[in-house]
This record gives sequence, structure tokens and C-alpha cells, in this order.
Amino acid sequence: MKVWKMFSFGMALFFCLIQVSCALGHGLIPLQQSRMKPGLPDNAEAHYRLAGFFQERGRHREAIAEFGKVIAINPAHVKAYNGLGVSYTELKEYGPAMQAYARALAIDPGLDYVYNNMGFASMLQGYTDEAIASFEKALALNSSTPRIHNNLGLAYLAKGYPDKALAELARDKGEAWALCRMGEWYYQYDRFTDAMEYFARALDKEPALREARQGLEASETQVHMAQALAENPVAKEMDKAADITSDAPTSVATSGSENQSIASQIPDQTVDSQENPYDYYVIKKGEYLVKILRTVYGLITDKQIYHQYMPVVLELNPEIRNPNQIYPGQRICMPKPDSTILTRRQPTQPKTARMTADMNLPDIRPEGA
Repeated sequence: MKVWKMFSFGMALFFCLIQVSCALGHGLIPLQQSRMKPGLPDNAEAHYRLAGFFQERGRHREAIAEFGKVIAINPAHVKAYNGLGVSYTELKEYGPAMQAYARALAIDPGLDYVYNNMGFASMLQGYTDEAIASFEKALALNSSTPRIHNNLGLAYLAKGYPDKALAELARDKGEAWALCRMGEWYYQYDRFTDAMEYFARALDKEPALREARQGLEASETQVHMAQALAENPVAKEMDKAADITSDAPTSVATSGSENQSIASQIPDQTVDSQENPYDYYVIKKGEYLVKILRTVYGLITDKQIYHQYMPVVLELNPEIRNPNQIYPGQRICMPKPDSTILTRRQPTQPKTARMTADMNLPDIRPEGA
């Protein structure tokens, strides 16, 4: 009898559990269905998101592999083809990139961002006409995107159409910004005289535009340095001689001794170990190197600045690799105004990298996938 009661109680409990499960819906999801399986149609978006994750972190080979999985699952996934094009472009593999963009447009010819990306890849390859055609098609589909206007403007500039370039660039932030952008582009390609013109025009429109002021100063520095070198052909030979001895360590005296690399080049000069011919200058906000030289040394000509003073100061401060990239609070070593180093040293061309201003150079970036 007890056995029968226990059996009856167990059967009642079983049926109660079945009813509760039905009331909750479909019950628990089987474990094997809760996990992603590569190759299933429902997982194309999962692979696409993973590809985007890799792409944002510069892991383009892994991104390409994931975009390939997306396309294997869904051959009409247009964003995956665009993503492939972006990653191949970043890897400078332009053939596969252009093929990927073409496949995307074959599926949907109304994608303005794909035309923009094709134009970007064409620009990187030097195909300016093809780039302009792609950007114009992108704008025909979507004329409200500043990025595309910017890219078309830079393509016009590369083709030699500055008026058309200005019209496109000005659509974003106005004419002053556009002129500054054009100055930056000319500076990037070492066309410093043209850069000066457009930076000056930008300042005429907006005198407080800091980027234009920095660009103009940097361009003037480059032009003056080129003129100084042209007027002093001996400087090239001096620069070659400096290259030969550049491996020798140089030091700036911080106590009583004079800098040996400079003193060794001054003929018939006796170095007094008790006298320090240098001072230190702390850069203030808004100052730049040419302005500091004029402040410290008074009325000096441009020729003196670029032939004599700046080469000495740059050699005394080897940490200044770019004369246009100094910062407030920086402490630099400068010869005293009456130091014979400034008057007797043979001027040389400063050994620096390109004197680029601290500014954002124009860049035609692709749309994200």
C-alpha cells in the first residue's frame, strides 16, 4: 500500500512539472543551439561584427578572413564587400580592394560611401581622374556629406584646379578653413611658396585662425632656409662634413665648459673654462623659435637668423628636431648675445627633418565598413 502511494505521488509530481514548463513557454534552449556555429546563415552578422572589431584595431588580415566568411554565408552582403575593400586599402593591396568595391556596387549601385572609398583608393594610387569621377558619383548620390566634398576638393587640388577645390572645401567650415586646408596640402607636398599664399589668404579672412598662423610661419621658415642654402653653396659641403662626424657624441655644457663640437669648429679661439657663454631660455605660450631669436638677439636680419643664429641654436639643442614644434615651458640653451660662437662660426644648413608645422595634414579617409 505504501509503495502504491509513493508511486501515485511521483506521477502527480511529474505531471505538475510538465504543466509548469508549458506555462513558462518553450522551456530551456538546448545548449547546442545557443552557441554560434560558423557557416550557418544566422551567423553572417556575427562574423561581420567580428570583422569590424578586427578592422577598428588595425588587424586587417583577420578582418579580411571574417569578411570572407560573411560572403561565403551571404554572397549578397554588400557591407562585407565594402569592408574587404577598406581593409585591403589599408594594407595597400589596391587590386583586391577595387575588386571588392566593384562587387559591392554591382549588388547595389546606389552606395555613395563605396564610391567615396573607391575614390580614396584611386587617389592613393595616383589616379586623380578616376578619383574625381568616383567622388562626383558619390556626391550625385549624396551631396550632404562633408567628407565627400573634402575629398573631391583635394582631388581637384591634386589635378590643378584650385578654384574648384576651394568651392568644395568651403562647403564644410567656410572659406578661411578651406584656404588653410589648401595651404596644408601644398605644404605637405613641399610647395612652400603656394602654401604661404593660401595661409596668408586664410589669415586675411580669419586673423585668429591658429592653424593658418602656424602654417604660414612654417612655410616662411622653409622658404628662408632654401634661400639661405642657395645663397651659400658652401653649406652643402659643410653639411656633408657634419654627416661624417655626426657619430661623435656632442654635449651641451651646463656648468663651466663650452660645447666641444662647436668650439672645435671656431678657428683660433681659446675656451675659457671659467666663463659660460650660454644662457637658458624658457619658452612662453605663443612663442616660436624665430620670434625667440629676435627677442633675445634684438635687431637681426632674416639672413642672420637662418644663416647663423638658428643653426647654432639647433645644434645646441639636438632634442629640437622640428623648429616649429616647441612648447611652452621647454628649456632651451642659447648662446649669449656677445658670444663669438654666433659671429665667427661658419653657417651651415640645420640638420633637421622636414620642418612641418604642428597641424593636421589633409587625409582622405575611407568610410568605415
